[in-house]
Amino acid sequence: MTRLEQTEGAGLHPEIPEQEILAQLQSGERGNLGLLIDRYGAVLMSYLMAIVGKHDVAEDVFQDTWIRVMERIRRYDPSRSFAPWLFRVARNLAYDRMRRLRWISRMRIGTPDPEIGEIDIAAPGDFREGIMAHQLAGSLLAGLDPALREAIWLRFYREMSYEEISDHCGLPLGTVKSRLARALDQLAVRYRHLKGEAHV
Repeated sequence: MTRLEQTEGAGLHPEIPEQEILAQLQSGERGNLGLLIDRYGAVLMSYLMAIVGKHDVAEDVFQDTWIRVMERIRRYDPSRSFAPWLFRVARNLAYDRMRRLRWISRMRIGTPDPEIGEIDIAAPGDFREGIMAHQLAGSLLAGLDPALREAIWLRFYREMSYEEISDHCGLPLGTVKSRLARALDQLAVRYRHLKGEAHV
């Protein structure tokens, strides 16, 4: 089971296994689609918010994701796990939407930073005890570029390894580490700035 499948409170109807629902969808029966949405909805919405940063846009992409799932469900390989496929669909739609809105035109997604070598980012638990435990975490993250927010979400909210993030995003391992390094640096700067404002 992948990290993305380990959803909080996940649980389909006990009498209907997930693979059976997927088989139904592939045969054109859509009556149990809601059970899949119930299972993955919360974590999928959280993931989309981490990328796009705006609730209304995340909701639109969320709806588009399930429409795309139904459009392409016959292409889904039932021998493979559903969650990674679902989240790739969502990720592609989210970045497509932002490109259309020109939110990330200045970013070159997937381009490694040659100046950052092999680095070791703090473990998820350590991070959670620091900045992520702060009540201003939402404000801090909102100031990051989408790709950096996504990296933080996957690493510290879903506790995915560098290798898992690399596979999920289709990025070189060095790019994953450089994004996390930049994200943490920017969070630290914003945290100091906001903390300083709070004492003015």
